[in-house]
Amino acid sequence: MLKRIAVEDLRPGMFVNELCGSWTEHSLWRSRFAVRTNADVEKVIKSGVRHLWIDTERGADAVDPKFLAHTLAQQQARIDATLAQAEQAAAADERRLKRVSFAEEAHAAQKLLARSRPAMLEIFSGARAGDSVDADRAAEIVNEVQASVARNPAALISLTHLRSADDYTYLHAIACSAMMTALARQLGMDDKLMQDVGLAGLLLDIGKARIPPAILRKPGALTDDEFAVMRTHTDLGHALLCDAGISNAVVLDVCLHHHEHIDGSGYPHGLKGEAISEPARMAALCDTYDAVTTERPYRRGATLSPAEAVRKMADWAPDHFDPVIFQAFVKTLGVYPVGSTVQLACGRLGVVVENHEHSLLRPKVKVFFSTQSKVRIAPEIVDLAQAGTQNRIVGRVDPAAFGLTRVDEVWAAEALAALRPRTVVGVQ
Repeated sequence: MLKRIAVEDLRPGMFVNELCGSWTEHSLWRSRFAVRTNADVEKVIKSGVRHLWIDTERGADAVDPKFLAHTLAQQQARIDATLAQAEQAAAADERRLKRVSFAEEAHAAQKLLARSRPAMLEIFSGARAGDSVDADRAAEIVNEVQASVARNPAALISLTHLRSADDYTYLHAIACSAMMTALARQLGMDDKLMQDVGLAGLLLDIGKARIPPAILRKPGALTDDEFAVMRTHTDLGHALLCDAGISNAVVLDVCLHHHEHIDGSGYPHGLKGEAISEPARMAALCDTYDAVTTERPYRRGATLSPAEAVRKMADWAPDHFDPVIFQAFVKTLGVYPVGSTVQLACGRLGVVVENHEHSLLRPKVKVFFSTQSKVRIAPEIVDLAQAGTQNRIVGRVDPAAFGLTRVDEVWAAEALAALRPRTVVGVQ
């Protein structure tokens, strides 16, 4: 059966029997043909034809109810599938990125550390043995680190400090990755750059895998010659990553230049000011903070508290660090980072357990000691940012000045219980 239709109603599956109008009025040389694809439809439309005759016995009808029903069903199925995927992705993102309390995220961060420890040990041990760096495995760890930081940045960052000096190098990598991620979020970097700097933080010290163990694990201070060898870890790491086929410019740059200083006094190239990339300037802060707040084999018992580290770094900032990035760094960790021991106006001592994003001087503090009676008291959470609270922090304190030890157990007893039993032998 022949049927006259407008060209706008033409679709694949129809058979054109005749084009309305003289052949001189359009660009098509055939008058009878099967329309098989959307491209065929476009050709007819572009030819200038306005109407045509179709043969419904040799092709689809313009109003074939079965064809239309099938087409609509297929379209709806595709729409439903797309919506379902979008909803699942959104739900996963919400679960992954939803901000949670420190206590809640600490459990997840604790498990992340347990999973990532052997993976990082394998990466560093493999690098020492001359194997290629497993970039895919490193990226998987970074994805987990970034998800944890999105939920609560303080949890993973602070828990990485509950490590022994023997764990330093590879847990330092996770700490730097977490801090780089949190700092990138504070600076408003996009997802791609945040992923890059997170990976850069994880691999910035990979060159230490090629430093002689006798130097890396030396319990005392390094000699000038030994320190000169230690400084080569930036070049060694850069070469190692290049040999592994890693071409990410941010990762390579951070690995090579995270010890450069704003005043040009750093190494390996003595870069100064803006000549140092933003990611490398970020890494200088993160690397330094973690280094001075955790024990290392050659500096046992000489670590700074989190709050004291921030104060010291403020003193070093004019020469060593970018001032704008340093301000963002302080906002990221807090003036009194989690784990800082502080004294309140009421005379009690407490440990900072959580910071408020918009009230850096009024964190949540777990009080545990009375300076008046000189005794420990039942731990109690005091939220200094809560409306009506008159209490405030009057300063940071050294717990040792009050004869206090094992203060970490005040805020992270469960995490310590999970982390302490492990003894890892390998790269330091």
